[in-house]
Amino acid sequence: MSRRRYRVVKRFAWTEGGKPAPPPVFWEGGKGVTYEPGDTVEFEEEDLPGIYRRLEALDDAGRAAIEELRAQEGAQIIAVADFPEGFGEHLGRALRREDSWEEERIERTYAVLADGTMQQSMKVHPANPLPGVVYDDYGVPLPLTTAIRKRQLARERELDRIHSGASRGRRQGRKTKRDTTARADETLFAAVRAYRAKHPDHGRPAIAEALVGTYGREIDHADPTDRKRAISALIKRIERLEKKSLDT
Repeated sequence: MSRRRYRVVKRFAWTEGGKPAPPPVFWEGGKGVTYEPGDTVEFEEEDLPGIYRRLEALDDAGRAAIEELRAQEGAQIIAVADFPEGFGEHLGRALRREDSWEEERIERTYAVLADGTMQQSMKVHPANPLPGVVYDDYGVPLPLTTAIRKRQLARERELDRIHSGASRGRRQGRKTKRDTTARADETLFAAVRAYRAKHPDHGRPAIAEALVGTYGREIDHADPTDRKRAISALIKRIERLEKKSLDT
């Protein structure tokens, strides 16, 4: 087929060079380019069906080729009842947005079935999608799906905030507990050193018995054995503090 020169009237992307390839690639090599309005380019007649709406012919032969393609637009008539469910609505919205299609990226996926036939699917990616908006395969916003997704994200952010706050609260609680314990240990150790200075011959049991009322745990006076248990616990605590002091 002969090559003819055309003027670009609508922006579109194209691949220069390369060669046909077997499925699922279909084309290999070449260089991706973007033609802007006003550019003058050459195309084969077989390239025109997908791009002729974006071109203006520069000679009679080119104008005849484009007019022939336009005349074929209405050659095939399909009953509305034969359209897939929802396709009519998508088509109407897509046609109303036709002027913006040159700014969108169309992704075509090909698959070869077991019987050898080729199946094609198409997905339109808007050039400037709105943040957080969900689009269908035709690049049309889905308000209901978007609203549901926004509610899900808001719920996830709220749960993250709650979990983050709970985690901070647990960390702060552990830190406060450690600080309180450290201060209590310092106070007890100071009291033990002061007691030993006055009674150097007294051991830990005597020290614990003398300090249990002030530094030991709360004692159940109704239980005659609870005081002994409290003294025993205070002895272990004093031993731990003295050992820690020697280690440091």
